[in-house]
Amino acid sequence: MDTTSGGTLAGIATGLLIVVILVALGILVLNLVATYKIITKAGYSGRWMIVPLLPLIIYVLIVLDVISTPAFTVSQYSTGSFLLLGVFDGLSAVLSWVFFLVFAFSDWPVRRQLRQAQQTSTRTAWSSYQQQPWSNPGQR
Repeated sequence: MDTTSGGTLAGIATGLLIVVILVALGILVLNLVATYKIITKAGYSGRWMIVPLLPLIIYVLIVLDVISTPAFTVSQYSTGSFLLLGVFDGLSAVLSWVFFLVFAFSDWPVRRQLRQAQQTSTRTAWSSYQQQPWSNPGQR
């Protein structure tokens, strides 16, 4: 049996897995930054990004709690914590969809500010137009 080809194949698979994980993390970070930019450009707080990340945050907290527990047994966390994670995951999916609809159909703060600025400049231009001293073209 040739063990060198199996070791080489395992090394290639491991390297490929690392590349795939790095690309996936890069895409995840790019999507998070793009979403943050869109939300803040619309005039909303960037803290809205926490909502879709809640399941991930809770999952990390559960894993950290499991790792730090001495004499860990799966039965301690299999029902309560992971059920809670599932509930938060489903809630996060629903809230993400609701917030998507809110962002899509609400009056964005940046558009409100633009409309107010346009109304102010229109009023200012109209009042200055009305106050112009009109001279008779025949008089000089």
